[in-house]
Parts: sequence; C-alpha cells; structure tokens
Amino acid sequence: ATILDAESPAVSPDGKSLVFLRETKGIGQAWMVCLDESGQVMSAPALISPKEMDVREVAFVPPDNLIFTAAENGVTRLYVALGGTPPQKMIPFPDGMGRPAPYAESAVLVTGQKSDGYSRLFAYNSSRGVTVQLTFGDCNAYDPAWLTSTRVVYISDCGRGMHLGALAEIDVPGVFAEPAYGPSHSISAEHLQGESHQ
Repeated sequence: ATILDAESPAVSPDGKSLVFLRETKGIGQAWMVCLDESGQVMSAPALISPKEMDVREVAFVPPDNLIFTAAENGVTRLYVALGGTPPQKMIPFPDGMGRPAPYAESAVLVTGQKSDGYSRLFAYNSSRGVTVQLTFGDCNAYDPAWLTSTRVVYISDCGRGMHLGALAEIDVPGVFAEPAYGPSHSISAEHLQGESHQ
C-alpha cells in the first residue's frame, strides 16, 4: 500500500487492516484502511481516534484490540479500544507511560510507568482487565521486549547506578494465571518468579 501523509504504520495480525498516524499542527491522529490479500488499499482512510486525542503511537493487540499512547496535558497516557469501541484509558496512573510492548499472539502488553519517582514495568491484559507490576525497588526498568509468550527482556539500572543500564529479563506469568484478578489489580511480587539480571 502507498498512502500519502502517513507515518508509524501498524498492520493487524490477519493482515486485513493498516493503522497509521497523521499529524495536523503537531497533533497526531490515528487512521485506518482495509487491505486485500495482496496488500492493496481497499478503502479510504477512516479516522479512528477522537479528534481531541493527541496520538503518539498505535498498535494492534489480538484478537481485535488497538492500543494507543496519547499525550494528555503533556503526559503520555495509555488507551485501549476493545473490538472497535472508543479508546478508554487503561492504567490510570498519574505519571506518563513508556512505549508499550504488546505480545503478538495475545492481549498482553508490557509498558514502563513512573512510580514513586522510578520507571517500573507493568503488564496489562486487555481482555481480562488485569494489571501486574513486574519490577520493584529503587531503580529503573525500561524498554521492554518479548522473548517468549511469558518472558520479557528489558533495561535495568538496579545495582548499577541511575541510568547505567544493563540487560535483564523477567517472567510474567501473573497475567496468564487463573482465576482472573479484578480490573487494575496489581499482583504482588510473591506471584511472580522474580527478576534476573545479565
């Protein structure tokens, strides 16, 4: 597909939808087109984010959900649109969010979040409304990326000094465990298998 005035594209898992951003006077908006099997555009771009939302990033989370990062009063917030519904704020913390890392085959994403002055990692299951804090302590964790369906690698400065990052990894089984915890429930460290630093 060739689409003018478009940036930061994201393709749906089934390859039938393409989402991208357009900026107008510095305000980002998310648009969507439908694609055929060869990747050709089948529909005119349709605006899918509210006009007042300043969208910075957008990504698909299976099965048919979209996540947005958007600026609100200068602070980055995380939103989810479930099955085509209007975007709703996901993790209502007062500080800004980091770039989310969704897992390609599930409704789970990991993102950085400021908490008590430090950047910590949280996992969120959009289909179940479960929030799990992954990292703790007086240190920073950021830039998460998935290794497997339950393991994430990230940068940590724990035990090294502020912003002297090293590669670390952690299991995230809490967002998959049954029974489901209530919405926005932070599972304690005892539910996790702990961080390992390399």
